[in-house]
Amino acid sequence: MRTPIRTILAATCIAGVSATLSACGGDSDSGSASSPSADDASRSTSPDAANGTEPDNRADTGSNGSSDFGIADTNWARSWAHLEVSGDFNRSLDIEGVGVTLDGLTNVPMATATNEAVNFTVDNDGNGALSMTLAEGATAGEFGTDCALELLDDSTDTKLHFFFTCNDLEAVSSTSTDVSTVTIIGDVGLEV
Repeated sequence: MRTPIRTILAATCIAGVSATLSACGGDSDSGSASSPSADDASRSTSPDAANGTEPDNRADTGSNGSSDFGIADTNWARSWAHLEVSGDFNRSLDIEGVGVTLDGLTNVPMATATNEAVNFTVDNDGNGALSMTLAEGATAGEFGTDCALELLDDSTDTKLHFFFTCNDLEAVSSTSTDVSTVTIIGDVGLEV
């Protein structure tokens, strides 16, 4: 019998991979997401930012299939994300997990002991998706359409650091049948 955390994590991973596969085959000109601004970066509270080492310059990678992240096949021993959610529900989330890059596709499933889950998936062209299941509700966004994504300058062969913004995502509330709207600003890191 599966535990609830495994069931939620599996559903989140499937939603993230499904959105990524859709994004990889989608029309790159249909994207309407704007690039994150320097003001957005100041809201990021990654572990590096807490130490005062948040980079001032961001790699201009875009999110419309025009970039090449060049991420080699890697097993990521540790992943982390910090998300700031605002809109119809508001909260912060710090979450950890693992990750893998295989054939240019990076998949990062993360979950908490309280059955909350985030899945971050991106390919080397910057296409991908973020899905999130929290106590308040669930949502997903596609990079280049719903969300803007940047690979930060402090990324190396053994460490990746992404910054993203997802504006006005539709979300399903866990307490009603109403459709909610949320904005997510955050960053995701991976280390070997």
